[in-house]
Amino acid sequence: MRDFNYFINKLEQEIAEGITVKYSKGRIRLIHTLMWIAVFMLASVLAITFGATLVILPGIMAFQLICSIVYLWTSRIRVKKQLNVRLFGIVDGVNMSRNEREEKIYHLTVLLCKKLNIKKIPQLGVHHDNCINAFATGPSRNRGLISFTSKMMDEASDEVIVATLGHELAHIANGDMTGSVLIQGFVSSLLFVLSIPIRIFIWLFDWFMREGGYGRISTIFSWIITILLDFIIFSVTKLIVLAHSRRREFRADLLSSKLVGKQAMIRCLEFLRGNIQPTIHPQMASMNFVSPERFLDIFSTHPSINRRIKFINKKLKTQ
Repeated sequence: MRDFNYFINKLEQEIAEGITVKYSKGRIRLIHTLMWIAVFMLASVLAITFGATLVILPGIMAFQLICSIVYLWTSRIRVKKQLNVRLFGIVDGVNMSRNEREEKIYHLTVLLCKKLNIKKIPQLGVHHDNCINAFATGPSRNRGLISFTSKMMDEASDEVIVATLGHELAHIANGDMTGSVLIQGFVSSLLFVLSIPIRIFIWLFDWFMREGGYGRISTIFSWIITILLDFIIFSVTKLIVLAHSRRREFRADLLSSKLVGKQAMIRCLEFLRGNIQPTIHPQMASMNFVSPERFLDIFSTHPSINRRIKFINKKLKTQ
């Protein structure tokens, strides 16, 4: 296991030699994907409803966008208050670190940010939890927050901390927080609009049945179909968001491997595999570095540790 000093010396040497890490900013690819999905779905809905959705669509999308922006902009402040996060490192020109370990983690963060071209160092913090974990949040690359659990700070090795730091910084560099919030709101809005023709059919069916004297049967049928439709919309939205979440974990692992080394990242994941415990903050489970594994990855925010290690080995065969 390598210590903080090894990684500090390694990063300082790489920065001095001008060695940088190339990575693609996922936000651009995400925007393109969302744009084509929107064009296809809206064209289909407009054709089915003969353009009627143009009346309500702008309002739905505007409302969803405003909610997403407010949620993102307040995320860092809200999370710090909810979890009682204690900040360390340089905060507003004051050194808030309580020990040498926290000072070295901050120094490593500065070096990693230089390699990632992140201009403003994210805030670093510690929050109480009984599991070994960490998370990143924030509305943008230059307004990030990374918080480690108290148990991770106490029990994890230097190498595990560094690999975890690289993973969370990768989330910030990739704009993953912004992407996750936007894609959830975007998909929800589009699926709701797409369901409008079906809702119109249900309404027309109900009207014809009532006119024919089958009011009770019509009410039951309409109620069942509406519930099924809402369940399908919720399930599809959830599965799309979960798939995006797993994809961003793969990308963050890969970027962290490029930053701190393939073997360091793999050893970190192997250590965490044997120390996965439920968090006492379930609302943060989807944001954490690792989460308890499920029988099927399709229903999880995180891929299994085995799949994450295989992905790193596949993408970085030569290292």
